[in-house]
Amino acid sequence: MNWIEVREQNSRLSLNRMDKLRKKTQILVVEDESIVAMDIRKTLQNLGYDVPYVVSTAKAAIQKAKEDKPDLVLMDIVLKGKMDGIEAADQIYTKFNIPVVYLTAYADDKTLKRAKVTEPFGYIVKPFENKDLRMVIEMALYKAKVENELRASKASFHNIVEKSADGIIVVDRDGVVQFVNHAAEVLFGRKAKELVGELFGFPVMGGEVIELDVVRHGREPGIAEMRVAETEWNGQSAYLALLRDITDRRRAEEKIKRAAQEWRTTFDSITDMISIHDKNFKITRVNKAFANAFKKEPKELIGETCYEVFHNTKQPCPNCPHMWSLKTKKPATLELFEPRLGIHLGVSTSPILDENGEVTSSVHIAKDITERKLAEERLREANEKLKEYNQLKDEFVSTASHELRTPLSIIMAAIRIMLDEIPGEIVEKQRDVLTRAMKNVKGLSKIVDSLLSIAKIESGKLDLKITVVNICELIKETVSNCNTLAQEKSLSLDFEVPEQRIDICLDPDRIKEVLINLISNSIKFTSEGGWVKVTCTERDGEVLVSVQDSGVGISEEDIPKLFDKFTQFGRQAGPGEKGTGLGLAIVKKLVEMHGGKIEVESEVDQGTTFTISLPLTTKSVAEVLSTETDELVESTLANN
Repeated sequence: MNWIEVREQNSRLSLNRMDKLRKKTQILVVEDESIVAMDIRKTLQNLGYDVPYVVSTAKAAIQKAKEDKPDLVLMDIVLKGKMDGIEAADQIYTKFNIPVVYLTAYADDKTLKRAKVTEPFGYIVKPFENKDLRMVIEMALYKAKVENELRASKASFHNIVEKSADGIIVVDRDGVVQFVNHAAEVLFGRKAKELVGELFGFPVMGGEVIELDVVRHGREPGIAEMRVAETEWNGQSAYLALLRDITDRRRAEEKIKRAAQEWRTTFDSITDMISIHDKNFKITRVNKAFANAFKKEPKELIGETCYEVFHNTKQPCPNCPHMWSLKTKKPATLELFEPRLGIHLGVSTSPILDENGEVTSSVHIAKDITERKLAEERLREANEKLKEYNQLKDEFVSTASHELRTPLSIIMAAIRIMLDEIPGEIVEKQRDVLTRAMKNVKGLSKIVDSLLSIAKIESGKLDLKITVVNICELIKETVSNCNTLAQEKSLSLDFEVPEQRIDICLDPDRIKEVLINLISNSIKFTSEGGWVKVTCTERDGEVLVSVQDSGVGISEEDIPKLFDKFTQFGRQAGPGEKGTGLGLAIVKKLVEMHGGKIEVESEVDQGTTFTISLPLTTKSVAEVLSTETDELVESTLANN
């Protein structure tokens, strides 16, 4: 055995081992000569291939290819029937992507030319050697595999290109569009078939990155970022343009830019001095008001320490609000006079925290409060003068109590002596004159008493003598005292109180004064034949006392001023019936001194209702009673 025979034997052994390891390749044999077909089938099986079917017509070959999807078809060109092997091979490859190898005894130019049109994967002429057949088959299978892989690769690449978010356009050296992906269609608002073959319209140069204003059909103009790289297309040099739609990004950037400008404009338009200070007390930003106050440009102040700028010192002041915000992470305030600026400043700081909650800086706002400080000083001076005036008023009250009440008392006593005819008899005309004089003096005395009462209340010199009182009995007694006044005007004066006691802590004399004032007012402003009624109820820890009448009522616009001092309203009660304008003011203050409140409901010609609400007990009352109880106990123990 020579070396050539040894190599062939080794080669056969190697092929046999490979055949055992690999899955057998299925081959469909199409041959109309049965003996030839059987020989080919046996040869292929000996070569290690699987030949499950042998068919003799083109139609049967197409059907089997469709049903079984063989790996390869070995096709005889000349077949019986209307369709020959070349036409069948064309359909099998086109429809099912199965490679076809022609096997025929005809090798003329005309046959070869027809066969080439179908792009066969091999061509072998009968008769043939087994090794030649095997070689043609293996080459056909390899070529089919490569083409399938290439086709899959192209499909994957095409899928990637079509699904790319960036537009991809291929432009040849003449600037004509050769390819457009879907993203580019969307970008330009046109279909690929409309763009391919047209001039691109934009300059393209390899390695450049430029921005384009894009006209988009049916949409607003946009902006695209284009990157260009050199490539090949169909064997010719071309340009690959990658276009990214940056319209939204540019619009967002414009919005951010405008917002920043608006913020800066707003920042600079604020008249307060605003600055931002970092942890090292360095100024990082100031507004125009801040810079103008120190007569510098903003950039001149950046990087300076706040204490050097404000106070011309080498370290922060002890009560520095910025230092407080750094330590506590809370806002801080401070008022001070700044000699360098010659103004009073109200300073506030608010900490700026990072994502970890740590202070990085603070917003420092300095407001010119000089006018406020001056106003406060003027107010302080006015309060001092008011105190002086109050003191003078108190002195006047004290003087008036002696200088006015004493002479009035003497005059009333003298008139009373004359009316009692102690000095001697008087005629009827003299008695009338003296009676009118007595009435006027009493009215004047009442005015003086009202003035003194309101003065004492407002100066805090009127003390309440609190005790526990059955308010129902107090109301009955007060109504009884006012009955004569009601009878003089032919009015009905009545009361309605609960049968059970209602004990309440109050000053009985002052509350009686309140009730008399309200009842007298109701009688005064109620016409003959009318009525006045006093009621008492207990509700939610309060005692409600109401004085209701059927009088002339009060207009809506007068009600808000009802309790003002020296105020007279349109309720006309006839000559000599007008009061001092102090009665209701005194009533309101006495009620409030008891921790209560007074309300009024009225309508012109429909009567008026005054309602007093008094707490059943108060802290101040409890303290007074406690003190009085302690004093009583101490006195009793001392006497025993």
